Amino acid sequence: MTGRQVLAAEAAVVGALALALLAKELPGIIREVRIWRMVGLRPGPRNPHRPLLEGGALP
Repeated sequence: MTGRQVLAAEAAVVGALALALLAKELPGIIREVRIWRMVGLRPGPRNPHRPLLEGGALP
């Protein structure tokens, strides 16, 4: 095998491992995003339907 073929094979192995790790962790990532949305940790302006009370407390 030439050096270029070895590098291509290594890149394929690393890419497959990264894809497998992402596929394994995807349900947890989706769950975390849902929690962040429920808590209101989205970037940007706050939801106008849930204004903060005085003193910074949520309703």
